[in-house]
Amino acid sequence: MAGERTDVSNLDAQPSERGRPAWPGNALTALGQRWAPRVLWELDGGALGFNELRARCDAMSTSVLAKRLQELAEVGLVILDDFDAWELTPQGEQLVAGLRTGLAE
Repeated sequence: MAGERTDVSNLDAQPSERGRPAWPGNALTALGQRWAPRVLWELDGGALGFNELRARCDAMSTSVLAKRLQELAEVGLVILDDFDAWELTPQGEQLVAGLRTGLAE
């Protein structure tokens, strides 16, 4: 019907009919946010506390950093460890490795 919206909130959790991995739409949306790639890049060297991460991200405000970390955590790219430091998940490590490879070419 005209005007109805389809619920797409869980589409990226469903593999395609051709057996391909699910479209990582939420992760790509998170990556498109300002500062998100920089946060991932800085975490590539290992876990960092919030203040140390902010210091490495130049002029980023604390509120923006908190929001980016929350968004990246929600899509499974970063996690807060037991010592209150942020680190890349295995998926985040793979993504940064791919970016690094692409930049080297």
